[in-house]
Amino acid sequence: MPTTQSPQLMAHSVGRTLSRVRGPILLAVSGGVDSMALLHLATRSRSVRRRCVVATFDHGTGPHATRAARLVRATARALEIDVVSGRARTVGSSEAEWRQMRWSFLRSVAERRDATIVTAHSRDDQIETVVMRLLRDASARGLAGLYAASPIVRPLLGVTRHAIERYARAHAVQFVDDPTNSSRDFLRNRVRLDLLPAIRVVRPSFEQEIVTLSKRAARVRRETERLAQRFLVASERDRIEVSAAALDGLAPVSLALLWPAFVAYLGVPLDRRGVIRASEFSERSHPGQRAQCGGGITLERTAETILVRRGESPAPATVELGLAVEFGVWRIRRVSARAFRMHVARSGSSWAAAVERPGSLRVRAWRPGDRVHASGQSAPRRVKRYFSELAIPVSERKSWPVVVGEQGVVWVPGVCLPPAPSEHVGHQLTYMICERRAG
Repeated sequence: MPTTQSPQLMAHSVGRTLSRVRGPILLAVSGGVDSMALLHLATRSRSVRRRCVVATFDHGTGPHATRAARLVRATARALEIDVVSGRARTVGSSEAEWRQMRWSFLRSVAERRDATIVTAHSRDDQIETVVMRLLRDASARGLAGLYAASPIVRPLLGVTRHAIERYARAHAVQFVDDPTNSSRDFLRNRVRLDLLPAIRVVRPSFEQEIVTLSKRAARVRRETERLAQRFLVASERDRIEVSAAALDGLAPVSLALLWPAFVAYLGVPLDRRGVIRASEFSERSHPGQRAQCGGGITLERTAETILVRRGESPAPATVELGLAVEFGVWRIRRVSARAFRMHVARSGSSWAAAVERPGSLRVRAWRPGDRVHASGQSAPRRVKRYFSELAIPVSERKSWPVVVGEQGVVWVPGVCLPPAPSEHVGHQLTYMICERRAG
């Protein structure tokens, strides 16, 4: 897409982009010149307009914000387009706070409407974003900026702010000027008003060079993400496992590219320090070692993988073992003697146990210091030793199920079996099976 466009070409380009969007279209309209021009451009096509919903958010930063939201609502209604308004409950004081509140609102509306979010980000927004990230020493992943793959549609991303303003004047598009756009209290404004004009004087090609750089960074990011998929052993909502052998021997620069892509599966960005910690951990760690790398991310080395977790779930509460009980990701149930024997014959005995009924049974999480009298052992032994011998990750031990009777631990599913029960007539046995629940 050219860096500047005539109003006719701009309208054609936006209409073509939005015609390819499937389903409802959620136009994010702030009331400023860029987003009001987008609203005008998007609604020139009747077929596109019928699918549009407008979302506007009042940050509560002053009368101009209220006027802008009012203008958006009036314009949308005049176009017979549904409009959804939101307002901040608290007044933020930084660009980051405003952005977080605005995007939280937009995503919630898009989810309810099953719609695709469309924004008015321009070429100038991309340049400013990348320059700000250069100032923070961002990696290629960050330097992709708004060119990174995203579910957000940005039909004006190749258009200059000047061209958008020219379109707005040519079509008498109404908008509200935000006075904070001229405040040098904010980094983006200092980049826009001071830094970029100064660089432009001595290097007129600088902005085009930034665009070229960010496009190359976006390609590197896409290729890195495709490569990262090949290293994954398992992926769940709050955890992934990365092949340790596949990472072995990779250069530090390669690890620094891959680790942000791995952690992105958990929806967490890694800062520079986190990337360094993760890279060093993958080079030097041994099974059983753990490390934190920021953003609530924990790394743990197992025998064959690096387990990456987002946060740590609290251990499930202790529960009475009735006919069946769900305990975290586990399900433990009592079964008949016949079902027990069939399970053992089919799947082995490590996840099934028969114990002489010791009264009531409870299921709780493993605790440091727990001991169990297991089959084949003359005396109780620490459960932790069994965990270590089986290479069960430290992070999983915290919520591992332990079946407890009146006299202490009677069974640790998947870890060790209780002593063989007495065969004397009259002894009542409890048969149990433990299974990992799907999902």
